[in-house]
Amino acid sequence: MEAIGNNQNYKFDIASCEKKYFKKCQVYTPFEIIEKLWNMLSINKKTYKKVLDLGAGDGRFSLFGNYIEYLGIEIDKDTKTIALPDNARIKNQCAFSLKEGDFDLCIGNPPYVRHQELESSWKQKYAKILSEKLNEKFDQRSNIYIYFLAQSLLSTNKEGKVALIIPFEWATRPNAKSVRNYINKNKWSVSVYRFEENIFSKVLTTASVTIIDKSCQKNEWNYFSIKSNFKIKKTKHPTGTNKKILPYIKRETNIYAQRGLSPGTQKIFCLTETERIDHGLLINEDVIPCLVSLKNLSKDDNTLTKKIFYEKLVNKNERCWLVKSYTEDISDRLLKYFNSVPFEKRNTWTCNNRKTWWKFHSVTAPSILYSSSFRDHSPKTIINDINAIAVNAAFGIYVYDQNISLSNMVEYIKSFDFESRIVDYAGKLKKIEVNQMNGVLNQYVKKVSRG
Repeated sequence: MEAIGNNQNYKFDIASCEKKYFKKCQVYTPFEIIEKLWNMLSINKKTYKKVLDLGAGDGRFSLFGNYIEYLGIEIDKDTKTIALPDNARIKNQCAFSLKEGDFDLCIGNPPYVRHQELESSWKQKYAKILSEKLNEKFDQRSNIYIYFLAQSLLSTNKEGKVALIIPFEWATRPNAKSVRNYINKNKWSVSVYRFEENIFSKVLTTASVTIIDKSCQKNEWNYFSIKSNFKIKKTKHPTGTNKKILPYIKRETNIYAQRGLSPGTQKIFCLTETERIDHGLLINEDVIPCLVSLKNLSKDDNTLTKKIFYEKLVNKNERCWLVKSYTEDISDRLLKYFNSVPFEKRNTWTCNNRKTWWKFHSVTAPSILYSSSFRDHSPKTIINDINAIAVNAAFGIYVYDQNISLSNMVEYIKSFDFESRIVDYAGKLKKIEVNQMNGVLNQYVKKVSRG
């Protein structure tokens, strides 16, 4: 299979890993949602001449709407299709090898595969193609639905529409900035409808109906909240409130936020107290304290002391011991532990792409720990008194300015109004990106400097 682009032939390396994630990413859209989406597109009984559905699944988007010809593209040959209308067909091929174009409408629910799970060689090749076609630097950290969104824009004609059910986060996240820039350069009109309720039982991210109208060149972005019964309410900003989304600010040198370590899999690299004892691993020599989340801590906890660490994590048998695989020489005890791990447990993208599967880079404990997601006013935030390593959902703030009071900074973060300035990630769950937290830290530093 080949990816399309300037007559260059590229091997579609993603096929090998797509098989692994077919069941994971094939989440079918409820028929009633599809029908109501078509109703939104069929104002004045508009008929679309050529309709494209990239990642068509069983072809259910072909059952509704007014069109002359429907073409569905589905890479999984094992997918069973429904009884298609006479004017609809499905081709088993890669969506990115499609050579047809000039479609009046691109509709559908593209697959969701995280960028970490995509083949590196494929990401490099197709990101290069999209960068050339969009004349924008396409971000390789984009999850695959953003690739599909870009391909949909490139496959529709100058009067066409793109109508996709995709995560709402695309409208604000940095990894989709190249696509948003491309849309803005062409002055197309965009309407994003964020579902208030979960329409997919197995999907955590907040879904949206995104409609991009190339024929309406007003360069408008309109945001709406939408219930599963398609009752719609317009909102001023993507936050759903009257406040703008927190800006993304690059980090400063002396004070900055950073993602938690992603060692490969918590089940291997972050041990419970029982697991540590069973494998005879020693504290400080073989393992060190870590936090994989702050769920066991209280909002009122301001400092992670040794007492709190043992009471709420160690004694509760939470994963709180990070193995010290990053050191030059590891103990025979730790090496024995790694040798006991079966391949199927360490068969992750991260482990498979390291020279030594268990050896990750050196780590530094942050000054402050905070949760990357939250449901209330602000994320849990705590001073890191025991030098625990931030892992996965636990993020860190590094403070190298001796004039900054950690307790005052924690108080500022806890009182900051994140809730009205962050987009919902899944239901009422909100996620704050690293550079959004850097923006908040930047505001705090400016406030302190003003006295």
